[in-house]
Amino acid sequence: MSIERSVSATAFACLIISLLVFSPASVSAQSAPSKKQVREVSESYDRQLRAYFAVSGLRAGFESGIEEAAAEIAEEPGMEGLLPVLEEFFETYITWDRIEDSFVLAYARHFSQDEFTALLAGDAEMEAKLDRLGPVLEREGEAVGEALVLGHQAELQTMIMEFMAGTQQEGPPQKKKE
Repeated sequence: MSIERSVSATAFACLIISLLVFSPASVSAQSAPSKKQVREVSESYDRQLRAYFAVSGLRAGFESGIEEAAAEIAEEPGMEGLLPVLEEFFETYITWDRIEDSFVLAYARHFSQDEFTALLAGDAEMEAKLDRLGPVLEREGEAVGEALVLGHQAELQTMIMEFMAGTQQEGPPQKKKE
């Protein structure tokens, strides 16, 4: 099996599944939002959502989930030793900055600003609504994750090919020093 086929069939399937399993609150829009879509959310609601994401641990959960996904994928057959490449790919292409607008749109699509404010205040009805929407929000998140990954499939394949060529000359892969 070629590395390209392996990346397409194994890594992307695992990646897409792993990307959004790390947090029950993983949400996103159906596709990457346009600037116009983001502007449709009022500035005050946008700020409220982003502040919530910052203090709720959503961003930290996203980032730790990305690290876990890279490690899990690197353990798949045929992907051993690729952790440094996967980490670089995620750090470059699957970042909070690239996905946060989708989180804003998902929350805004499912909750009015008043409902979200009530949710933050612990309103039981809004908490129940969030629980009911969990599967919907998860599917939306999967669609965004898939679009992001598939949108950068060529870059990942290039990174893997360059890494493979380098390891053949240099020996076994080493984890990046921080």
